[in-house]
Amino acid sequence: MTQVWFARWVSLCVGFLSLSQEILLVRLVGFVHHSPPRALSFVLVFFLLGIAVGAHVGKLVCRSGSNPVSAMGAVLLFAGVFDATIPFITAPLVAADHDHILPMIIFVAATLKSVAFPIAHQLGSSDDSSKLGSSVSKVYFFNIVGSTLGPLLTGFVLLQMVGLEHALLFGSRSARSGLACGAQHAPGRAALSWLLQS
Repeated sequence: MTQVWFARWVSLCVGFLSLSQEILLVRLVGFVHHSPPRALSFVLVFFLLGIAVGAHVGKLVCRSGSNPVSAMGAVLLFAGVFDATIPFITAPLVAADHDHILPMIIFVAATLKSVAFPIAHQLGSSDDSSKLGSSVSKVYFFNIVGSTLGPLLTGFVLLQMVGLEHALLFGSRSARSGLACGAQHAPGRAALSWLLQS
């Protein structure tokens, strides 16, 4: 897999996982507050704030001169670990009437995954300025494909089959598996593979 296709794969996975998780968090918040219509607005606000902050952090990673693939792998690995804790930390918090922590959980979950998006754009962009717009649009296209498939498969298939808690855990495992698949042929794959296997 070339660097360009790796960037597109990551972009697709991040879109798929982010929007899948958003659907699951809307369901979770709807259960907690007994108000599905308000849940969408509630989750969307904190999710979009997280995406904005994560994109800024991703920009800083791109400018830092560090290995972007390793940095992205580390952040997404941490995102997978954080996502795996969500079903286990939300239940006791809600039971103890500490549901005001939910915005922070939503914000952090979105922030961690969205760090990868600017890095994927940098990896997938052409050095030729005449092809820059085209190369960026292809990375963005793959993100939109993933963002479209995520809610469809999660909302209409996964939630019907396994329920909310297991769907949240599935998302965490998928993040790690998707990255591991792409890491087999990624630039800087040794560091990324090590992170994913640890």
